[in-house]
Amino acid sequence: MRPMIQSIWHKYVIPHQRYWLNLFSSFFSQGVAALSVLWLTPFLLNVLGEQSFSVYGILILNLLPFSLIFDLGYNMGLLRRLIHEPEKASSLISGGCFFFLGLLPITFCVYNGLSHFGFIQNAGFTVQQSLLLSILVVLQLGALLFDIVLQSVNKIFLGKAIRVVKTIVETITVYIGATRFGLQGVFVALVFTNLFYLAVLYWFSKRERNFKLHWQYFNWKDLTHHFNYSIWFFLAACSGVLVYNAQTILMGNLLDAQAVSKYVLITRFYEVVRIGMGNFTLILFPTIAILESSNSWKQLFAQFKTVALRIIVLCVIAVILLLTIGKYLFVVWSGMEDQEILFAYISYTFLILLLIIEHVPVVFLTALKMNRYPTIVSMIQGILGLLLSYWLIPIYGILGVVIASIAALTVTSLWFSFWYLYQQLQHKLSHAPTA
Repeated sequence: MRPMIQSIWHKYVIPHQRYWLNLFSSFFSQGVAALSVLWLTPFLLNVLGEQSFSVYGILILNLLPFSLIFDLGYNMGLLRRLIHEPEKASSLISGGCFFFLGLLPITFCVYNGLSHFGFIQNAGFTVQQSLLLSILVVLQLGALLFDIVLQSVNKIFLGKAIRVVKTIVETITVYIGATRFGLQGVFVALVFTNLFYLAVLYWFSKRERNFKLHWQYFNWKDLTHHFNYSIWFFLAACSGVLVYNAQTILMGNLLDAQAVSKYVLITRFYEVVRIGMGNFTLILFPTIAILESSNSWKQLFAQFKTVALRIIVLCVIAVILLLTIGKYLFVVWSGMEDQEILFAYISYTFLILLLIIEHVPVVFLTALKMNRYPTIVSMIQGILGLLLSYWLIPIYGILGVVIASIAALTVTSLWFSFWYLYQQLQHKLSHAPTA
């Protein structure tokens, strides 16, 4: 038995030890985040009340995706360029930092506008909260930038370790903030935690990659060039918001706070599953870009087929677990078991697992910068999902959102992303130089 274990260890673990380290650290980070979400969500619902909790859910669920829109694709383009053009690290990192600082007044105007025109349905939503959310967006973009620096040297595990500490600190501060100051206390806690997170990430990224952060490295010409390079990453972020997040804003205007709160509970419960299973492919991003730079297309193709098969098998197992044990745990955790929320939970199970399967080719296409046509199809998917949601929400409530999302995904990106990546890899293989 021991020789067999040693053979497996030397064949599958030792050659890929960085991948396994990144993977397990990602799961550990998500495990800590899962415990935080599962504990904080019902607590916040009880402390804030349904009205404020529904607003919190809409804003927090959309915070990172909308942050990715504000960055105009800068960070995703940065990851590829740091791998392919490491000599430009100081210019690219400094340019991103000063650009994100300049976004603060813009994000403030956006949040104020959302509140003023009634997209945030809460009479207590204040100018101070708009400012806090704006600062939070900028801090998240800066933190993502320095996390990208760590990813570019394939040290995802280091970023995840820092995130674990951040999650623990954030959980404690949000608990205190919500207990003493309500919704505004939650936002203040998030701002201070993310400021701490940004500072720690900056310190470690400086240790791992040699760059200088200074205004003299900021150059409008270089910034414009990088945005041109990153345009399809930006459009992909826009399509992602259409697919994952725009429906929550639509729901906030078509449904009452109680229905929105139910949907937020489901999405928060499943956020753990989606991100956790997505780790298998997401951590491959730097490796894919490195293999591309060395023209290892045969290895890339084999890796794609292996990862896709593993994720599909995992999703089949996950369906069984989530509709049995998972459903029981959700009822116990949420304290709700009415017919509306259970039907929505079951439907959302299939939606989230289909999205995880579709995420496999998306990561490869994004890392290889082959995402132009898939992004267009994804935007069509998002628009179709919104139109179907607008039609189905008045009929089926929160279940209508899930049905609309599944229908839009099935007829667009689910099949197209696999087909397009397969065609592109076949083309690269046929034109690759032979040894």
